[in-house]
Amino acid sequence: MQEYIAFDSHKRYTWVEHEQVKTGKLRRYRLAHAPGAIRQALRGAKPGTAVALEATANWYWIVDEIEQAGLTPRLVHPRKAKLMMGQINKTDQLDAHGLNTLQRNGTLPTVWVPPRRLRELTRTRVVWVAQRTRWKNRLTATIALEIGAIGRFASAERLASYAGTTPRVHASGDRVRYGRTRPDVNRYLKWAFAEAANSVAVNHARCPERHVSQLYSRLRVRKGHGKAVGAVARHLAEAAFHVLSRQQPYQDPTTAQPGRTREV
Repeated sequence: MQEYIAFDSHKRYTWVEHEQVKTGKLRRYRLAHAPGAIRQALRGAKPGTAVALEATANWYWIVDEIEQAGLTPRLVHPRKAKLMMGQINKTDQLDAHGLNTLQRNGTLPTVWVPPRRLRELTRTRVVWVAQRTRWKNRLTATIALEIGAIGRFASAERLASYAGTTPRVHASGDRVRYGRTRPDVNRYLKWAFAEAANSVAVNHARCPERHVSQLYSRLRVRKGHGKAVGAVARHLAEAAFHVLSRQQPYQDPTTAQPGRTREV
């Protein structure tokens, strides 16, 4: 090893100290954060040289750039390092120099550098699953509270109409035309069933055996995404009526029932 290198990193910059192993000569500078700045600063260092860096909140990308420069990151336990330095004052220069001193003495309190890509993948999944659960709970509270007593509705079609999932009907002579949904509806229920229907549209390929997935797929080919989502929203509204009226869990219909889900 030709030199010790230590970083004292902050949100927008890193204080860098190079210390020559043989002479103890120091080279210090402040490095502004920018894409590739860490790699550029370490370009002249011998491959494999250790770089001490405290495990602060932004260490992930800095470690990535150290590794891309061909050097070895040594992630340091911040609290233990501060105790071992025994410094009363605190500055960027003192912290970086203290890390290099611990490297020279062979007492640098390092911690495990985890496989960051896999960890980020699992953590991202945890966040998205939590978000999905919150949205499901939000939809289910909204629907139950906005419907209220199911006895207020004489039929599933009445609930679907109240929830804004049925289209306007224009009939003249032998010609029947379906238009947009009505504006004078319960907008909260309309939003909830539309969100649930869009979730079906997003996931229909993952659950092709489900009735709602088949309904969406069939109508999307014939009438486009928008009308297919509208039909699914209506089916869900009518299904909610039967679930609440019978106090039974939802069961997938084996075949489409006339009058229960209209292709609009």
